[in-house]
Amino acid sequence: MSAKDFMHAKAHGIDTSNAPPKDDSEMYNAGLYEGDIVDPNFASSKVIGEMFAHRNDSALLRGSSLMNAIRDRAKKWPNHRVPYVISSTYTERGVLLTCIRREQIAGAVAMINQLNCVKFVDKTEDDKDYVHIKPHIGCFSPIGRIGKELNHSFIPYRVVGYGCVHSGLIVHELLHALGFFHEQNRADRDDYITIHFENVQAGTERRFAHYCLLRENFEKRSVTEIDHLGTSYDYGSIMHYPATAFSKNREPTMVPKTTGVEIGQYEKLSEADIQRVLRFYDCTDTVPEPTPPQPTECLDEANNCNEAGMCDREDNRSICKKTCGVCPG
Repeated sequence: MSAKDFMHAKAHGIDTSNAPPKDDSEMYNAGLYEGDIVDPNFASSKVIGEMFAHRNDSALLRGSSLMNAIRDRAKKWPNHRVPYVISSTYTERGVLLTCIRREQIAGAVAMINQLNCVKFVDKTEDDKDYVHIKPHIGCFSPIGRIGKELNHSFIPYRVVGYGCVHSGLIVHELLHALGFFHEQNRADRDDYITIHFENVQAGTERRFAHYCLLRENFEKRSVTEIDHLGTSYDYGSIMHYPATAFSKNREPTMVPKTTGVEIGQYEKLSEADIQRVLRFYDCTDTVPEPTPPQPTECLDEANNCNEAGMCDREDNRSICKKTCGVCPG
């Protein structure tokens, strides 16, 4: 990811309210746990088979279930560092027929990195475990770092799918990669939401109930499986699915027991989301202010800044500062 990508993301902001209405349906994959979580222990999934096709180790199917990742500190990324790469098919203009652009991925990465805790960093040759962001049919991620115990070789993560056209949805998947589950699967969720099984897609009812491959989206986890990290249930978590997730009739499958609240926002990290990241990765509970950028030489960051009309758009002026005469100072 280049500095230009992050500058574009900053210029456009995380809020994509001017974009077409977001479609989060790609997060509800029938063959994946809770719709967008990859558990490599269940190799019957076509997606999992593709992801781990290069592996030839029976240990992939033994133990080490990702169901308990947030309790398993071995799934944490060491040294507050998450190496990552993104596919070259993501461009400034989008990938294939989607509206995903590098700046949207950059915006998601920046939203997490600005916490100054665990950070996504460019992969180096020495990094054997890393997050691999690439296009795919569907939008999904494993929970936490899979690790080097399997032949000490890297495991490429497919994190962002065709349907993740919003920085907030990408953040949701990146938080899975950091080690976090869905909010609606907390042990105490029945105190806060009502599950309407009559509206749930046929064959997915047990996604609200007990673990069963392909039928587990709404499984309630016990406190022995998931660590709430001292935080209360959060309707506003970016990890909470919307009210109509897995609905067969567009009627709510989840209804908050508190009136006047909404669930399923993908605009920002909630305060609870932030505290969980900080606590899981042993950072301070106080979110530090971002370090102000240091003055740098004012240069154009694109080769076509002299083209007619380039300075008419604000986002272009942010990368053509010299030509457009908007250098600071």
